[in-house]
Amino acid sequence: MAAQYPDVEFAVTNGVAAGANVSAIKISYAQMGYLAGYLACEMTKTNHIAFLGGEEIPIVEQAVKEYERAAQACGKGDVQVDSVMTGNWADVNKAYEAARGLIAGGADVLWHVLDTADAGLVAAAQDAGVYAIGLYRDSSALGEKAVIGSAIGSPGALIHSLACGTTLTHENLFLDVKMEDGVNIHMTSLTPADVQERVKAVYEQVKSGEIQVEP
Repeated sequence: MAAQYPDVEFAVTNGVAAGANVSAIKISYAQMGYLAGYLACEMTKTNHIAFLGGEEIPIVEQAVKEYERAAQACGKGDVQVDSVMTGNWADVNKAYEAARGLIAGGADVLWHVLDTADAGLVAAAQDAGVYAIGLYRDSSALGEKAVIGSAIGSPGALIHSLACGTTLTHENLFLDVKMEDGVNIHMTSLTPADVQERVKAVYEQVKSGEIQVEP
């Protein structure tokens, strides 16, 4: 469509800039995955955590890889990480059943890369009395007794800038930890203060580059 309308500016999220009038925003799912994985590792009581995704696409693969890497980095030894794809980003019931299966298998902290299906994962965690980690924004409203935190990564500010024409670079814009209002980790009161401090310290290490997580 961009080629057909050269005088119109186009912008995509989680895509690739391809064309003289196309800009793209790419959220660092790798960094969100690392921060979520570290929090999950800190909070697991069974050394067994899990991940639920919609489909095996590059951003999900990046998220899972770093989630697993961080799970081995918090000092609890070998942490088992189970991973399941539901094949659907929005089906709440599928996410609920898949999450229940992961919990039955021993996982006591679950994270995801889903869209509206996240409500199913959080509901399953709350029903089972285990923990969930949200994505994109503070997800605690979905289950206040389950959500210990959320990996934050919303492209809203960049979308606004693109719409206003102030950042039309016609290339890929990375939303990561180094960007204002970029990737971050939010934690709720279910997460003890000492754990919050350690996770925040890891965030700062990712931001400084001491811990290398490619955006």
